[in-house]
Amino acid sequence: MQIIECPWNDIQVYSYSKPIDCVKVQSLSLPYRFIACRQVHGAEVINVNEQSQDITADALVTDCNYLGLMIRTADCLPILLTDGVRIAAIHAGWRSLAQGIIRNALQYFADMNKVNAWLGPRICANCFEVGDDVVTAFCDQMPSLSAAFSKNTNNKYQADLVAIAIAMLGLAPTQLIISPDCTACNLDKYYSYRKNKDIARLGHVIIKSTSPL
Repeated sequence: MQIIECPWNDIQVYSYSKPIDCVKVQSLSLPYRFIACRQVHGAEVINVNEQSQDITADALVTDCNYLGLMIRTADCLPILLTDGVRIAAIHAGWRSLAQGIIRNALQYFADMNKVNAWLGPRICANCFEVGDDVVTAFCDQMPSLSAAFSKNTNNKYQADLVAIAIAMLGLAPTQLIISPDCTACNLDKYYSYRKNKDIARLGHVIIKSTSPL
């Protein structure tokens, strides 16, 4: 387990580099209560509490203290949000991003000036090749996102998930903490489905508390 350094009062962020099994995630021995979900590369965001269970979604939101929200990735972009009152965990692959998962999650936050975001390890633009369909899915709804795609020698495109997410979040640079790491470039540290067809996942957790755990 790695504790991520985020200067957010009463908010802790953790990243797990050991395998996080998609089915047995609830059996992990963690130092706090947490909720995970079945991720389906969609755009649904669920507001959860201590009684929530059997959730299918790609983002979780809560205002409960001492309740961790976990999402799992192996190339997709993990995004953790907080405004000090609510927290959110987003599994942001290209499909979820194109369907508006960031917009859906931000609807739970009243004041965007108070929102901070952590963008974790994900596949980088140099490693993420996509076709015209992916470019069209984004640029038809937000033409400025064309800057997040660069054409390569295979007549396809390299896609920058971080650039896409930053544009959709609409936050100031001071509200962002961005990991420099690429999952596909750092196979000694992370799992990459595109590079290795890994079935293991990284786990990313955000928790709101009034004192360190």
